[in-house]
Amino acid sequence: MTADVLIVGAGPAGSIAALVLARAGVRVRLVDRARFPRDKLCGDTMNPGSLAILDRLGVSGPVRRHAMAITGMDITGPAGAHVSACYPDGIRGASLTRRDLDMILLEAAITAGVTFDSGIIVRAPLITTDTSRIVGVRVAASGEDHDLHARVVIAADGRHSRLAFGMGLAEYAQRFAEHHVDASVLPDLTDQDLIELGLPLGHRRKLLAAIAASGDYRERMRLHAMTAEKLALRGKMLEEQKKITEAMHRKELH
Repeated sequence: MTADVLIVGAGPAGSIAALVLARAGVRVRLVDRARFPRDKLCGDTMNPGSLAILDRLGVSGPVRRHAMAITGMDITGPAGAHVSACYPDGIRGASLTRRDLDMILLEAAITAGVTFDSGIIVRAPLITTDTSRIVGVRVAASGEDHDLHARVVIAADGRHSRLAFGMGLAEYAQRFAEHHVDASVLPDLTDQDLIELGLPLGHRRKLLAAIAASGDYRERMRLHAMTAEKLALRGKMLEEQKKITEAMHRKELH
């Protein structure tokens, strides 16, 4: 199928964009490197505003059935800053795993007519000769590279987006602060998970040991694991992460 719109990344942003476009009659192709359902770190709570958007889209029912209601939020910041607030009476947020949330939204998009392909690794954007726009992406699937074309390409592939970096629209942050980790999946962290967290691979044992010593590592869904200072990362953290990501990119290209 030749799509009007190709969306890279089937997380909440990609699936909702696909859902809205498909309902408007647009031919949409959605691709992701993962095979769903899949677990993913971070992003497992929604505030009332996010739920209101899902209400308008008519997809909040399954989300609410799978979620735990939350009544407010804690906000923390540098130098011990901490603000805690409750939502007004009758208003709730929601907490559920990304495995459930992403699958619910993806299934809604597919039901609306979106074509979904999993296990698709995006190599690079396909750019017109005058570099004025993207006309598709180069992908790898089942061990072979090929091109996917579309009139419009949407990059919803996260903080390490191949499309955003390939177009020079993104760059790595110059400093790292606190890391938030879903403690329930830490024993199964892979090297790629650590890269996505922005952590050098050599600190895997230190991270797990610190969490195990926290005393409530199975009970706390959201854990403030530790700061860059505690891991003694500081300035070398960015450099090491860049080297790892660049090495992986070169390996995939060859």
